[in-house]
Amino acid sequence: MIKYLQPNFYHFSQDPILLAQFASERINNSFSNRNFNLIDMCCGCGVSGLEMIQRLPSVRSRLKKVIFIEKQLEFLSFIEKNINNFKVDQTPVEIFINSLPHLDSAEITFLICNPPFYIDGQGRKSGNNQKDQCSFMEQGQAKKIIDWMVEIKKVLDGEFFFMFILPINSFWLEMFRETNFQIKVNKLSEFPQREIISNIY
Repeated sequence: MIKYLQPNFYHFSQDPILLAQFASERINNSFSNRNFNLIDMCCGCGVSGLEMIQRLPSVRSRLKKVIFIEKQLEFLSFIEKNINNFKVDQTPVEIFINSLPHLDSAEITFLICNPPFYIDGQGRKSGNNQKDQCSFMEQGQAKKIIDWMVEIKKVLDGEFFFMFILPINSFWLEMFRETNFQIKVNKLSEFPQREIISNIY
């Protein structure tokens, strides 16, 4: 694992690494010869997306674009620095801060997401707004993410991998169940509270 730069108010845990490991194994084991895109949503400083690239050496030549999506502007410079340090110049990269891209490609797209732990109203906030934004998300923002994934399902092939921790953020699971997604909940045997929602688009 490369040494990732991150802001003082944020320290990433093992979760983005576990997510990248799980998703990359699935892609390496079942990938066809088609080109694909990768989206890292709620990317923080870009750890999951960059870890994914490291773990896909056999299919990296087919990776056509990586999209990083993050709600906090404070992470932008760290995403850019980590991308530069990782030297992903051979692959086009797009970064979206507090916005969602419009996707109309029929290429395979894999989406990974390691979202904030809590919906507002759960847990105890630290009083540091920048830090709290890493751990808390407004319910409206969470629903916007789910609605966007429902929309891109209509035009994209691929799969998504969505990390959540029981029982803290089981609300994500409930929101997925309210959609028409046929989801699969994948348990991580070595980390019993951590599970990953996946779905074939």
